[in-house]
Amino acid sequence: MRFATESRRASITQGRASFARWRPWWSAWCLVVLAAIGHRVSASPLVLVVMEESRQEAKAKDAVTPAILPRIYAALDSAPPDVDAWVRLLDGRTWLTDPSVAPFVESMARTLVGAIGEDTRSPRGVSSLAARLGMPPIEACDRYLGRDVRFQIRGSGEQLDWCLVTLVNEKDMDHLIRSLRAVIRGGGIYTLPEDHMALAVHGEWLILGRSVEAPLFTDCIQRLAASPAPSLRQTLAQAGLNTNELGTVGDGRLAIVFSGPKPLSGWSAIALEAKAGQLSGSLRGSYTQSPLPRTTSMQLDVSLLESFDNVCLGAQIDPIATEVDPGDSFFVQRFPALLRSPAARSNLGSTRLLLIGEVDGARANPPLGMRCPAVALAYEVDDAEAARQDQDRMIASLVEHERRHDGLQSIPPIQLPDGTSGDPSEPRSYDSHTLMEQLIGQHPLVRTVSINWQTLRCGDRSWQVYATHPEWLRSVATALQRLPAAKSEPTNPITSAGLLNGQRVASHLRSWVGEAAAFQSDRPAEFARGIELIASVAERFGGVRWVMNQPDDHVIELSLKATLTQPSVGEPARVTPPK
Repeated sequence: MRFATESRRASITQGRASFARWRPWWSAWCLVVLAAIGHRVSASPLVLVVMEESRQEAKAKDAVTPAILPRIYAALDSAPPDVDAWVRLLDGRTWLTDPSVAPFVESMARTLVGAIGEDTRSPRGVSSLAARLGMPPIEACDRYLGRDVRFQIRGSGEQLDWCLVTLVNEKDMDHLIRSLRAVIRGGGIYTLPEDHMALAVHGEWLILGRSVEAPLFTDCIQRLAASPAPSLRQTLAQAGLNTNELGTVGDGRLAIVFSGPKPLSGWSAIALEAKAGQLSGSLRGSYTQSPLPRTTSMQLDVSLLESFDNVCLGAQIDPIATEVDPGDSFFVQRFPALLRSPAARSNLGSTRLLLIGEVDGARANPPLGMRCPAVALAYEVDDAEAARQDQDRMIASLVEHERRHDGLQSIPPIQLPDGTSGDPSEPRSYDSHTLMEQLIGQHPLVRTVSINWQTLRCGDRSWQVYATHPEWLRSVATALQRLPAAKSEPTNPITSAGLLNGQRVASHLRSWVGEAAAFQSDRPAEFARGIELIASVAERFGGVRWVMNQPDDHVIELSLKATLTQPSVGEPARVTPPK
């Protein structure tokens, strides 16, 4: 206790603290949120749409917002200007004490531990750090990350540097220093020789990092005493993300700011909140190069999505782009048959549906011991008969072009009804296995892909449908024919909206484990572990809903709300990854 007290006095006098890459088990849930949104992998993470709340929830929200919103992004002034990601959590203990949220937190923690693995620079590893604290992981998370925690990342790969700063009371500070057998370096700075990490104390702030020489560790220590310019706030402003607008992103206890990978050259800011079994939040991103194709905002009948809630793994609705985007030039050059004629474009309605489902891989040739994804696109059309003729011509032209382009004249052309035989409204299918192998390669999922199409009259709507599997085409057609007869009132103009069922997605992904060698023959166990990590997070979400808007080509706004699910007693056992 004595050396801890003396070090604290020294740290207060010196005004120094350190923060770097901290990987104890009980810090996992905070970090995995960053991984879950696809940091350095995806520039358009999901964020959450706030739906109607009860009167009691609204009162609680009003009480929380004034205390949290003005402060949650204020700490950007003390963040280094060149970090690639910044995370802040305020009052995280409220999540840990909410029984409807705690399972989600625990799932995120397990995912991070598996995703980042053991630090090769730390012989004892993250599990040892948690064990030496002598308390359950959730209790440790409550004590050490429950008040105010900030996590920052700079660089990647071998150049990765990170820092964690968290507000801890004196008693818990002493316990951690003793338990981890910290060695005093002076000025409130310690080393953790057994773990190859550094630790610093500045008042009530505890800083953990990769080493005392790590630049980010030193930078964060200095910034605790003052908030020198430039800061991350200035970096965001230069990138077009005005931090004065971040208060409108949404309320929440967790804020995440991160840069996108090149050539995106932009930033995203997210606010999240979890309470009463609901995870909600929103995002605003500003990018030099838009991560999404150019599109327009339009009033859409988003109620259509509800008809697919029990059919799909996920579904999305967006406006039909009737004009060819300059960014599609390569695609159009490679597949000119897919370029619709002016007459065909004029027959398109306003709505497109993207519908993702699954089919049984056991019916593939050769069979696959997994469920395989299937995709369908449904375009609203005005004249069903004209759309059917356009559809037949386009698919026949596509196949013929690919037969000639790839020297596959031995593959038979499509045989279409001549109008005197067969029902023109029946679904069509073409076995495109050889063509797909030419385009994609001999990936196992190619075995279930074929070209399937149909035009449907469904009440006051008509749809032109394309699908990657005949069974999925039938399922989608059935759902379309059950759409409500009357159209609902459209929303305000939006770019897209969607839904996702996390539990179905998790079950689907876990079926891939048995075919891990087909996906990654040299490291099937690693592939299986990665699938389990993703599934373990996905299963904690029931219904997920999101809405997206693009005010201009370089700005994205997302909102989403998800129902958090509880672990069930009869939850299926996890598949053991192959060795």
